[in-house]
Formats: sequence, C-alpha cells, structure tokens
Amino acid sequence: DNTLFAHVNMELYFWICFGLIAVWWFFLRPRGGGKDAPPLVTESSVVPLPFIGVVSEFLKSPNDMMRRCYNDYGKVFTIPIFHKRMTFLIGPEAQQLFFKANDDVLSQDEPYHFMQSVFGPNVVYDAPKRKRQVQFQTMANGFLGSSLKNNQAKNQKKKF
Repeated sequence: DNTLFAHVNMELYFWICFGLIAVWWFFLRPRGGGKDAPPLVTESSVVPLPFIGVVSEFLKSPNDMMRRCYNDYGKVFTIPIFHKRMTFLIGPEAQQLFFKANDDVLSQDEPYHFMQSVFGPNVVYDAPKRKRQVQFQTMANGFLGSSLKNNQAKNQKKKF
C-alpha cells in the first residue's frame, strides 16, 4: 500500500510541476519583440532572481526601478510583469513615437485598456477607434477657451 501511495504522490507532483511550467511558458514568460523592439528588462539588481526579481522590484518601488532602468537601458525599455509587457517611453522625444505613430504601427488600445475601470466600457480609451475619435473631438471642444469661459460663468452662478 505504501508503494502505491508513493507512486500516486510522485505522479501528482509530476503533473503539478508540469502544469506550473506550462502556465509559465504560455502565459508568464517574457518574450522578445523582434529586432527593433526595445531592451527587455529580465534581471533586477535589487532582487537577484530571474523574472521574479523584476516583478518584485517593480511592486516594491516602481519609481526607483524606472529610474534604474532609465540609467541602464536608456529612454525606451520594456518590463515584463506577469503576462503583460510594459514598455516605458521616458521623455518627450521617446513619447512622440507613441502619440504620432499610426495604429497599425503602434496601437494605443493595449496600454489604454486599463482605463476602462476609470471611464467605463466603450468610453474614451476603451471605445473602438472611430468612436474614440468622436469622443476625443467632443472633449477637445469642451476645453476651448470660449467653452471654458461659459462653463466658468455657469458654475459661478450655481451654489454647491
């Protein structure tokens, strides 16, 4: 009976290990982005464990990590956090890539998708491209000087 129990335990351990490795391989491991991709941060000088150290350092102090990565990698670098890759563009020159590139080159959908929890579904950043453009135009009109003056006058008349 003990040998059967030991065999079942070994097989169970095998399948648990296999499952964990498969989850890491398909969902969590960092992937390269091609020859033109920014440098991928895979090591941490603060927590010297591959991949786990990067996540630990980021969760511990994201500002310090970004400062370190800026010094080590330059204005553009990618940090893998679990199953997502976050690419940082530091400074106006680097950020121009993001704001001026066409959506087929560099999509704004993925990084802005997390804003759904702020604005709600299908609003601003979570909306399809066409709808998003209309919403941006509506918001931009609201920030024109004449619109702001009209709103200021209306708000001064109201008592809160």
